[in-house]
Amino acid sequence: MEPSRNNDCKFFHKSDNMTNPYLRIKHIRLAVRREATEELKISVILKNIDDHCLNDDAMDDYHNLSSSEILEIVEKYYSDIAQEDFSVYDLLNLLTHNLKINYDGRQPFRDFFKEAVDRIKFYRLNNCDALVIKIFMDNINYRLRKDSKFRELVPNSISIDDWCLASIELDKILETGIRGATVARPTPDRKAACSNHSLQLTSSIASPQAISGQPASKIAAEIAPIAKTA
Repeated sequence: MEPSRNNDCKFFHKSDNMTNPYLRIKHIRLAVRREATEELKISVILKNIDDHCLNDDAMDDYHNLSSSEILEIVEKYYSDIAQEDFSVYDLLNLLTHNLKINYDGRQPFRDFFKEAVDRIKFYRLNNCDALVIKIFMDNINYRLRKDSKFRELVPNSISIDDWCLASIELDKILETGIRGATVARPTPDRKAACSNHSLQLTSSIASPQAISGQPASKIAAEIAPIAKTA
């Protein structure tokens, strides 16, 4: 498989989760949790990996391994594949692909950041905090952004650790009656008003320079208007 040479991830528009290495692993994890016995867990893993993974040296003795040990090997295998086969732009697209707040969940904000951190670790990316925070804020609608309690709890930083911690309290806002008004559904006028700033911010963050070590202070200056204004 040849790495793509442009900004558009080769798998970005496909709906099949199995074409995205991280989503493949996520699918396997969920399937494993549904099984009650070790035998069934191992069977699920083996049915959802390709033949090349079975040929990996670490899998030589998989008959004597537990399901968790096999899953750990499989996760590393697909993480390695992602590093070898994808450009930095591919990895960015895979990181952000379908990354959104699920308001149907019990802890939508915490789940969002947990998912983001999991993807960052899987794809071994650095300095993506501001990009993830931007996506999070893009999922928050105008009414909630203007809520005084929400604005009070939003961290004044671009550290994803700070936002993970704050998400615990932010979720409580939804539990107190604002839930019905939180799903981001921007109007066409609002989309147009925000488009230029959003494109400029995405362009500056989603680049090899940002991933390889763009100063956090510069990204902080770019993300602050989104985090603190409607």
